[in-house]
Amino acid sequence: MKSSKYNVTVATEAESAAWDAVVSASPHASPFHLWQWLQVEAAWSGARFYPLIVSTGTTIIALCPVFITRRWLVPCGFSPAPRSPILYLGPVIAEYETLKQEKRESRYIEVQKAVDHFLFTLMHCRFVRLLSAPGLDDARPYRWAGYDTDPLYTYRLDLTVGEAAVWERFVRQARVTVKRAVREGVTVSEGGRDEYLHIIRSVRKRLAEQGRVHVPPEGYFEDLYAVFGSGLLRVFSADYKGECVGGMICLHHNGILYQWVGVPKPDLRGVSPNDLVNWEAIRWACHNGCTAYEIMDGGDNPRLRHFKSKYNPDLHIWFSAVRYSSPVYRVMKTIRDCLI
Repeated sequence: MKSSKYNVTVATEAESAAWDAVVSASPHASPFHLWQWLQVEAAWSGARFYPLIVSTGTTIIALCPVFITRRWLVPCGFSPAPRSPILYLGPVIAEYETLKQEKRESRYIEVQKAVDHFLFTLMHCRFVRLLSAPGLDDARPYRWAGYDTDPLYTYRLDLTVGEAAVWERFVRQARVTVKRAVREGVTVSEGGRDEYLHIIRSVRKRLAEQGRVHVPPEGYFEDLYAVFGSGLLRVFSADYKGECVGGMICLHHNGILYQWVGVPKPDLRGVSPNDLVNWEAIRWACHNGCTAYEIMDGGDNPRLRHFKSKYNPDLHIWFSAVRYSSPVYRVMKTIRDCLI
């Protein structure tokens, strides 16, 4: 495997401000790329964290946070970490959107070559899985580097058209259920730490009831709130007759409000508080300068599409990219579900 013309180094705490500057300037960077979020991720991942900086001279070309762990004594690389409660991570390419197409493709290819050299040659990984964020819509650099790629999709609402136009885009039934929830006395307000932890505990309980083997630890979310509770994290809580009946945790980053964690549908006959929660979050985003509202979707549960698609959002593509170091290790593909 040939190395790239770019250099790869592991970022230090002293470079955290430069790291976040690249993240803040990139339209395809997610809140999960922020330095402090990655520190929380690293503390709870059970893997070794390598925040890679791809550069030429003193110029940062790209960032790629990766986590390396062993499965059956085999070194494996991940971005994000295995069993993480975040959907995607992968590379952030500086100034990607401003480049002409030829330069854009060349930079993307060389960045991936540099990252692969670090993972496969220097760290001896035998398996790598990258989940790229929406905005890097070109899967070819992965395929050309030997990755198997699968397209995935998330939902985004364009908020630049204004609140009224967004409302009219909803399917009729969604508007009806929002109005009914208001009529029945459901109220939605911004919450703090108590409401945040209530939502986290409700979701963790439901996951455990569903038999999920790997439920994200509560401490992970507590650490996130300690760092981001006064800004990035936005909590919307629904109350009905004095009881919390719904809510969700959103992430406000780079002009996008991301719907991240939501309370499962409550057992309320004829009332749908979660539709009202979504609408109030969208209204908040409209009033606070957001250009988009993302209803984050992992693409692995077709049942959830009925709830998410009724707001008439646009599909945005992201990718799962998987590579093995040699054909021998492709047998691991049959046990990938256990691996990740």
